[in-house]
Amino acid sequence: MPSDEMRSNIIKAEVYSEEKVLDDHIYPLDQLAKSFTDHLALAHCHVRVNFYVEDIESALNDHVKRKLGCSYDEIPMERFFYLNQNPDSK
Repeated sequence: MPSDEMRSNIIKAEVYSEEKVLDDHIYPLDQLAKSFTDHLALAHCHVRVNFYVEDIESALNDHVKRKLGCSYDEIPMERFFYLNQNPDSK
């Protein structure tokens, strides 16, 4: 296997706001998106940042409901264990 083999990695971020993005906000949002990816080998990644105009709390609850089948307030703590990067800790 060649060391420079291309991998198809996708990095996806979703940004919600209750207001439309103004022209004055484009540059700061561009910098935010770049800060997500500064540490990555972008030659091996596809980066997608989607911006939505929607009620933030409703969007969060809808997303959690789709992904986990419960509301944000009902997420069981064991759902968060995978966030730990140390494989030896329980």
